[in-house]
Amino acid sequence: MKIFTKRLGEITVDADQIIEMKAPILGFEQLKRFVILTEESNKPFSWFQSIENEAIAFLIVNAELIKADYNPDIPKKDLDLLEGEENDQGIFKVAILTLRRSPFAVTANLRAPIVINLNKRLAKQIVLEDDDYPIRYTIYEGSAETGENKDNEAAGIAGNKVPSPL
Repeated sequence: MKIFTKRLGEITVDADQIIEMKAPILGFEQLKRFVILTEESNKPFSWFQSIENEAIAFLIVNAELIKADYNPDIPKKDLDLLEGEENDQGIFKVAILTLRRSPFAVTANLRAPIVINLNKRLAKQIVLEDDDYPIRYTIYEGSAETGENKDNEAAGIAGNKVPSPL
């Protein structure tokens, strides 16, 4: 099927690439179907593009790539809704990224990941009760003058050295 996106123009996606939201993304309750779009030049980042609204796309990244010890407990009721298990290889937790006013400041929402069962093409945004995972986790804070990354943990991502599992 052909879809039109604000960022990438018209693209073709297979019906089996569409991910159904079993519960909505906060603030976007009317959007139920998305597709993950990854450009080779932008890996490990991807767009979580709405099928219903061409203007809505969230910049996402696998949360484990930006915080190696990211392993929040996903409630069983949510895993059941996604038809998955805790250690299922097809379950991914992605963080929505926010580009701040400074073009060199990027944060990730680790408190409310989108949990995706890639095998079943089902997803849900889950708001964690764990204070260890912030809403604005800095993954990149570089300098406009030098282009240097001030956050060592994110250096691999800033240089696109980490492969994307999505």
